[in-house]
Amino acid sequence: MGPADMVKRKNVTGFTQGLRPVKMEADSPRSSVSSPSTLRSPSIRSGRVLPIQTVPEVELLEGIPQQFYEQSFDPTRHMLETIGSISDQTNISKCRSRKFQELAAVSKKLSQLIMQHQSGFVTALKGVSELQELLEASNLKCEEWRRHLARGDDGVRRELRLFQIHRRRLRLLALVRAGESILTIRDGNRMLAERLEANDLEGAVELYKSMTTLTDHGFTCFGDLKARVAETRELLEQHLDRGLTAECGIGCDIEKLTRIVRAYASLDMANEALDKFAYNFHAAPLAVARDIVPTFLVGPKTTPVLSTQAQLKAVAASVPINATERMIATLLTALAQLMAVFTRVRDASIAVLREQEARQDDVTETEPPPTPMASSTPAATPAGNDDIAGTPTGDAPGTPLSATDGLVPASPMPAARIAVVEEFSAIEYATLKMQQAARRLWQEVQKVVATTLAAVNDGDIELDVFLRILENAQRLAGLGELFGQCDSSTLTEAIRAKARAYVLSFHRRALEQLRAMLCGDQWESTPLPANFSLVAWGEFSFLRPVSSPSPTGGPPTGLPANGVPAGTAGRRVSWEDFRADPELFLRAVDLPKEVDISLPAVLDEMPAVASSPEEEARPSNTWRPTGSVTTCFVVRTIGCYIQLMALLKSEAGDVFACVTEMIDYYLYTVFNFFAADREFSLQGSLSPRGCALVERLEKLCGPQPPAPPATVQSPMTPEARPVVADVPQAELNPDINLRQPQTLFGMSARSIGAESLTFVARTMMACLDVLRARVPYTGPDRVALYYQQTVDFVREMRRFIYRNGAAKLLDYKRLLGEMTAIKWDYKEVPMQHNGYVDSIVAECTSVQTRIAAMGDRGFPAIGRATLWEELLLQLAMLLVDGYAAAKKCNKEGRLAMQLDVQQLVFRLRSITSVRFRSDIVEGYVKAYSYNEDLDLMEKWLREQHHFYSQKQLAGLLAILPIQKKPRERLAKVVDELKNPG
Repeated sequence: MGPADMVKRKNVTGFTQGLRPVKMEADSPRSSVSSPSTLRSPSIRSGRVLPIQTVPEVELLEGIPQQFYEQSFDPTRHMLETIGSISDQTNISKCRSRKFQELAAVSKKLSQLIMQHQSGFVTALKGVSELQELLEASNLKCEEWRRHLARGDDGVRRELRLFQIHRRRLRLLALVRAGESILTIRDGNRMLAERLEANDLEGAVELYKSMTTLTDHGFTCFGDLKARVAETRELLEQHLDRGLTAECGIGCDIEKLTRIVRAYASLDMANEALDKFAYNFHAAPLAVARDIVPTFLVGPKTTPVLSTQAQLKAVAASVPINATERMIATLLTALAQLMAVFTRVRDASIAVLREQEARQDDVTETEPPPTPMASSTPAATPAGNDDIAGTPTGDAPGTPLSATDGLVPASPMPAARIAVVEEFSAIEYATLKMQQAARRLWQEVQKVVATTLAAVNDGDIELDVFLRILENAQRLAGLGELFGQCDSSTLTEAIRAKARAYVLSFHRRALEQLRAMLCGDQWESTPLPANFSLVAWGEFSFLRPVSSPSPTGGPPTGLPANGVPAGTAGRRVSWEDFRADPELFLRAVDLPKEVDISLPAVLDEMPAVASSPEEEARPSNTWRPTGSVTTCFVVRTIGCYIQLMALLKSEAGDVFACVTEMIDYYLYTVFNFFAADREFSLQGSLSPRGCALVERLEKLCGPQPPAPPATVQSPMTPEARPVVADVPQAELNPDINLRQPQTLFGMSARSIGAESLTFVARTMMACLDVLRARVPYTGPDRVALYYQQTVDFVREMRRFIYRNGAAKLLDYKRLLGEMTAIKWDYKEVPMQHNGYVDSIVAECTSVQTRIAAMGDRGFPAIGRATLWEELLLQLAMLLVDGYAAAKKCNKEGRLAMQLDVQQLVFRLRSITSVRFRSDIVEGYVKAYSYNEDLDLMEKWLREQHHFYSQKQLAGLLAILPIQKKPRERLAKVVDELKNPG
């Protein structure tokens, strides 16, 4: 069906649809018009005339069945079937008339529609005409194109014949090139070996690449040649591996190693090269120790096996003590150089990868854009630039390494980038891998150093040597933290453990040496300069002002009061310092010892210290340090310990515990030497806290049960057994006799021992501020607590020693017997003093004569004064005891007592300059006069009872001329005062 037919059919369909029932006026004048060609009168056919009933057109159109409007409906057949079913002629006529009327109505409606759509019909016909013209033009074009295709077919056939000829030519050329490739591959191994022997790595890689390219001909005969090329690659990789392994060490040739890494990158093995590089460097620290440690052994030059840390520890422990410090310094220098070499190699490797990436970017930019057909093919990934999927934790691309000493890897990527970026470049991946390798290398270095430190013998090495070793180890720890950008927990813990073990060993040796000195000490006063000060000893250099010179005229070597060693409180060692001075660790070995903090075996000669005008004007009877050789050893060891606190800050608490143990041991031993033969109880002579101190010292330093086998613990640990508990008690030198009256019962030794306690206590007071600054605060103030419980009560222990000695100098029983024989109920006041006064003066004169014979060195002046104070105090109590023993006493007797006291005071002034405590005796005597006023007597008892014993007060009340009830009342007061519980 053509376009014209389609247009006609469309129009007819529209007209037919327009005939569907619509609302029409019933009285239309043209409603009964019929076509003359199709309608005939019914009367003519039937031979008779029938009346015709007029029906409105609207009703007629609406009465037409719907099926008449369908295109496939056959109206003729339908009417024949309908009429055939009607038997009545009249009905047939009516039906025929009805159909004619419907036909007329439809025709009329059709005419109206045609008239209404005439312009659209004309337009449609015009379009049909135009389409017909286009079809005719298209037919002409098709005929022309068929002619052109016929001519082109001949040209294509000719071109195909030429293409076949060209392909045969290319195949021939490929055969010729394959033959050349076979010859080249056959001699490839020989050429590769020559280039490798000449260390031409780049040429060897280019040769391998060319051989790989030559095997891509697609011929089956090249299968064996590909296997030979694979062998060539294995040979090349083995050579590169050997070269890389040989260069991963201290004597690394950076230029050669750079060529090796560049060769790996050319083989697309950059990541494998970095892995092998890291692996070889991880084993380097143990290899360095294997090369260095055996060189310091003494004996046959054998090469011990050092493949494990345990073997390294065993060999390092065999190194002589005098070579240990230099061995460790040499090892630390080599390990620092190893980390520096690793950094240089790492930077060179990253630079090679950056160069390769830049070359690949240049090649990518010069390549033409892909064609549409080739755009669907994924481009090959450049060699050495494989994308690694995952969450990146390294550096951002293009971020340079940190500039801190040139050895710090780049900072981690930001968290936002980690959350967004899922892939990163080969440079980022290599940087991250080298950062991890640096950390791993630092961990291996720490293990080697920790193992070597653990092998050092704690008991034989000197303290200053040990401190220099730890200082070098701490320097390396600082460098390693900068290198690996991580903490040095392994090395720090090893340093702390070694310092703790050495402090305990040093403390044990100090206590053993102290015991030996106590057992052999003659307890003679050590000569010290008149203007002596603690700063004259190097151990107490921390007491000097930082800017003041040393007493010996040397440079200032003191420590400020805040606990930082002068000259060492600078910044931490950096890699810039190490590069400027590669012998930094070895140079510390050769430095002269500024401060001697080793255990003083004997007293060194003290340098003279220039005295100030205030010191020159100081009275001669002021306190001067007095002690024996052992005392000086204890004092200097205390200074040594305080120096250790500044140098071993992490172990300052342990060192302070050692200080307290040494002081406790010395206090207990001296007190046990010169106060064990006490004449009276401690409770009556010492304060409650003083008694508690003596009890604590006896519990700590006295006889101890055997120690159970256990590991060494820190003395500051509460559950640890103190080191001093394992030190046996010291015994007094047999040459010192404390029972001979001729030597005043060893009063010279007793005095030196008592004054040495003061020396130690004053030394501790001078160091109080420094100790507070250096001892870490871990709860209660341990320093203040020790001072309150021990140092503050040393003076009581000192005075008790003098009191105990004074109790042996006079025959108190005989003198008391003379006094008790006197009857004090005189009729009149005697004109002459009693004989016991002469006896007391005679014995005091004898004592003074023997004291003077000892001299100032044998018996210090301050000790003599204290002894006389105690002696006169005991004489006062002797007089009170004698007066309290009186059976009867009247007013004349009390006057006689006062005369005796005045006479005794007068005569004692010619013997000693120490004042006699006459107030105690006179107050007791005057109390007899209070019998007339009981309230005044009770007041005196309450105010003065602490000077007298209960027995003395009871004796006083017994001879008072008062009634029984008042006496019982006063006795009850005395009992309440003396027995408050």
